[in-house]
Amino acid sequence: FYDSLRMEEKAHGVSVTILCPGAMCTELIRDGFGEDPNEGKKSKLIKFSDPRDLARGIVNAVLKRVPEHYTDVTL
Repeated sequence: FYDSLRMEEKAHGVSVTILCPGAMCTELIRDGFGEDPNEGKKSKLIKFSDPRDLARGIVNAVLKRVPEHYTDVTL
């Protein structure tokens, strides 16, 4: 879907970037874990990124018109 949307809108000067930010370390996540989710036994399953770091990556991807932007995800 996104590839065809990208091709259709290119003629109009519109770029399409697919964003896949992964897991974010939000207040809700910290409350659920009762600690920093990147520390302790539970952290071995997944890495939670700081929302500010994710936002910077997203802004850079959009400004550079990157077709797809994924953040690091550890499973």
